[in-house]
Amino acid sequence: MNGPPDATTVGAAVEAALRDRGVAAPRCRQVIVVDDKPGRRAVLRAELVEPVELPGRPGSPLAAVYVKWSADTGRGERNHATLDALEQALGAVAGGPWLPAAIAHLPGLSLQLLGEVAGATVAQHGPVLDGASAEVLGRALATFHHSGAALPAAYHLDDEARTLREWVTELVGAGCPAGLVARYREVTDEAVAATAAVPLWAGGVVHRDLHEEHCLLTAPAEAGTGPGVGVIDLDEVRQGDPVVDLGHLAVHLHLRAGATGAGLYRGPAGAVLAAWDRAAPEPSRPEAVRAFGALACVKIARQRATGYGTAPRPVGAARWPSVAAALELAESLLR
Repeated sequence: MNGPPDATTVGAAVEAALRDRGVAAPRCRQVIVVDDKPGRRAVLRAELVEPVELPGRPGSPLAAVYVKWSADTGRGERNHATLDALEQALGAVAGGPWLPAAIAHLPGLSLQLLGEVAGATVAQHGPVLDGASAEVLGRALATFHHSGAALPAAYHLDDEARTLREWVTELVGAGCPAGLVARYREVTDEAVAATAAVPLWAGGVVHRDLHEEHCLLTAPAEAGTGPGVGVIDLDEVRQGDPVVDLGHLAVHLHLRAGATGAGLYRGPAGAVLAAWDRAAPEPSRPEAVRAFGALACVKIARQRATGYGTAPRPVGAARWPSVAAALELAESLLR
């Protein structure tokens, strides 16, 4: 199969899967394509005529189901097993984030069906989070990272480093100036060396793409309980050290707020890190967070050069100052 099934097939599959989960008479209004990487992966959104309650998840009515298709037939099964393990682990603790419900894995159609998490992304709350939101986000993420979930795959820094180095060809293909490409190579090598020197704990949970568009502030599950937190896009979750995520998220929050310098433990990122430290069994390690923050900057540089990643996504010649800014932050973090 070179792409996802047609909308009619997807809608019927969603309705059947919801019926199998105990939902009475679910109906799809429409199916739209959210993201499409032809021949590789696609994300579709099946909107429901009426919100439904999933048995076992009270207080979380679903207005839509996200449908992920992958040419890699094992990807959906692995992702479904990962989400199921996270749901089971987080269901036994208080204060964790809402995750997309693992509705079904349909190997015959190469589809994974996920419940939508209602709420606004951190990005939609503006460039800087208020103190209360930063507190609840940091604490929920600490619970997520230390949930004790046993996941089917582990984080390997070597895989990350290899991918970052391979992306040089994408920068060249995007027309990135030669001097900036050379700088990308140098910063990548320095960031990989710095992170390789960090002792890593293998027993935590790592999202691997944690940023302001994958963290949500959700409506309260019950009246008077305050806002909750949602975490989405869990395709790359691995067993590993949370410091990978802390560096990644801190850099994104730092850049989004227009902050300068390498002070990740101050300003918008610092409030989330401080809340995480208060809730985690052991506090974060600033040197390790900075090292993995530098590694995240390399990823951001590639995304800004090629038009991927979080907003803003500059176009044309405006990309190169943005790429340079990400690399400059990485260099500051590595000093």
